[in-house]
Amino acid sequence: MGRYIAALGLSVGVLLANTSVIEVGKFTIESAAVPQENIHKITVFSKDKKKLLYAKTFDNKTCDANFLFSNTRANNEPTFGLKCDSEESADEYKYDPKNGSFERLKALEGMELREIAQTKDFYIGLNFDYSGEYAKYDSVMVFQKPSNRFAQKIAAQRGNESLFFGNDAEYCAGYCIDTEDYNFDGYEDFSLSRNSYAGSNADRIYFLYNPKKKEFFLSSFEGVNLEFDHINKTITSTDICCMGSRVSKSVYKVANNKMKLIKESCFAVDYGSDEAVVKFEYDCKESYSEYYFESVGLNKNFELKILLDKELKKGGVLHSGQKEYSVLKLKEKEGEKLVYDEINQGNKTGSYIISEDLAQATYIVGDKKIQFKATEN
Repeated sequence: MGRYIAALGLSVGVLLANTSVIEVGKFTIESAAVPQENIHKITVFSKDKKKLLYAKTFDNKTCDANFLFSNTRANNEPTFGLKCDSEESADEYKYDPKNGSFERLKALEGMELREIAQTKDFYIGLNFDYSGEYAKYDSVMVFQKPSNRFAQKIAAQRGNESLFFGNDAEYCAGYCIDTEDYNFDGYEDFSLSRNSYAGSNADRIYFLYNPKKKEFFLSSFEGVNLEFDHINKTITSTDICCMGSRVSKSVYKVANNKMKLIKESCFAVDYGSDEAVVKFEYDCKESYSEYYFESVGLNKNFELKILLDKELKKGGVLHSGQKEYSVLKLKEKEGEKLVYDEINQGNKTGSYIISEDLAQATYIVGDKKIQFKATEN
């Protein structure tokens, strides 16, 4: 359990101290570590702190004094709780008016808070389950600030549907939870990673805050590598495929807490020797095939990469060393040869004559002709 508490301390950082104080109903609760005595102590006072009502001491334990939390049961009975390193779940205590003392409950079984993020008004705690063969998300625990009152539990399982990726949870530790105003309504929301990595095509699920109900709900937001533009109030999804050679960008507006597509762009991407990204934009509804050619008969031969659609009517061409694709448009068909105009920034800069079997090509610019043969890559 010590490793969970350590991770919790790292997540909340300077918000946590050796002593934590909260108010619960008519009481003020103080939780403090006393290192020199190797003890941890819970003390309950009257709300004005003038009267000591209850004290409990833990020997040789590390308790998470800094995340003392409160809860309210269905019958409006206030309770408070905390976690200690040798306990499998959080301790929760309820006042018993009959004998004027506090009794220990076990209300939040399996509370294994490993990571905590925060919004302006809430702590968002990620609860892990280590009982099975693999670590997995169990639930999300939400606590109201600054009282740390337990406010909401979001289960990872809804019937037969799993909201979170289970077996990857162990490996996203440290960046599982993120917070941001995802729907641009002025309230912070949170998201959870669904990947075991933070690289390209990172996938998350998004929970939005409902200010009327004062709780978070699972949204329908989806996409990869979502970026949120708070100035233009747009969401951009960037999908990278085919070993980085294809990139699609989709731009959305938010309406009624749903993503509405307003623009979609697709690009072919290459990396030159200087790693500069080169692009050729094409219709996302179409697909393009790649063909590679090498010049023949020059003192220093060079390569071409040509993209053509299924009907061989249009595409793009990239010369070795170029930063951008030139556009190719089919001009005419001469027997078994295809003649394309090469266009840069709206101007014709040359022509390509390509055999219909895509085995040979000729580049014509002015009076100059350069012959090419197809290569594997």
